[in-house]
Amino acid sequence: VLNGDELGRIRFQADDGVDYNTNAAEISAEVDGTPGFNDMPGRLLFSTTADGASSVTERMRIDSTGAVTITSNSFTFGANAASNPTLTFDADTDETIIYDAITDNRFEISDDWFVTGDVDGTTIGGITSANLVDKSAAEAITGAWDFGGATSLELPNGAAGTVDAAGEITVDTTDDQLVYFGGAERVITYHESISFTLETPADVDNWLLGKRQDAITITDIHCIVDPADAGESVVIDVQERDATADNPATVDATITCDNDGAEDDGALANGTIDAGDWWSIDIGAVTGTVTQVAVSIYFTVDRE
Repeated sequence: VLNGDELGRIRFQADDGVDYNTNAAEISAEVDGTPGFNDMPGRLLFSTTADGASSVTERMRIDSTGAVTITSNSFTFGANAASNPTLTFDADTDETIIYDAITDNRFEISDDWFVTGDVDGTTIGGITSANLVDKSAAEAITGAWDFGGATSLELPNGAAGTVDAAGEITVDTTDDQLVYFGGAERVITYHESISFTLETPADVDNWLLGKRQDAITITDIHCIVDPADAGESVVIDVQERDATADNPATVDATITCDNDGAEDDGALANGTIDAGDWWSIDIGAVTGTVTQVAVSIYFTVDRE
């Protein structure tokens, strides 16, 4: 015999109401390779007849190496199978693929297997790997990635942090916050302050505070006068100037500094100072005999 020769066939037939000439199924054996002395490689072919057809079609074969080929586009474990039916490939390395319709269609792969193509669906329950998950294609995943172990990185839905192709990180694009998770949640923002004391302030004074390297937004102003008597007060306002320290313009409502040291005695409206501009403090009306006025200005920094 030669490779491909048929060695035997079992046919399954029944009376279809006319005759016995149509096969319902068939199992055949063929030579699968070149025969030799004490050497007869073989394969088994399993065939069935589709509904409405009159001849069998090969559905599965087992070749001389033990490889199983299923020609159908899909196969299904029966309803009476175990809740986690398993296909094991090469028992020595124990790779497994599991389809589990009971627990949300979980699909697990272990031990040096590779999957190519697309993962479709509305949600992904999770991808677990002891070593490495390599995602080279550009895909959008709407669930959450959770890399556990000694260290972890979690990217939940919403205004979460992102890392772009250039490796640049964007953190909470809504509030520009860094959130650390330890025993409690801590929010880090770029808050800074400047404090100074002006001696014997007068109505005509205007003090330069410096030139801003980065843009800022003023959030609070605290001030107090000395002596801290009920009759003493100083009116101040923060001004933005241009790059040559000219053209002053008030960026917040005027603040009345008296003896209570309170913040925002006026109607503070978060003023901004642009990067590259000078800023200053303008002294307004001085009531009583004021020897000092101490001022603290809180602001956030728009730093790149």
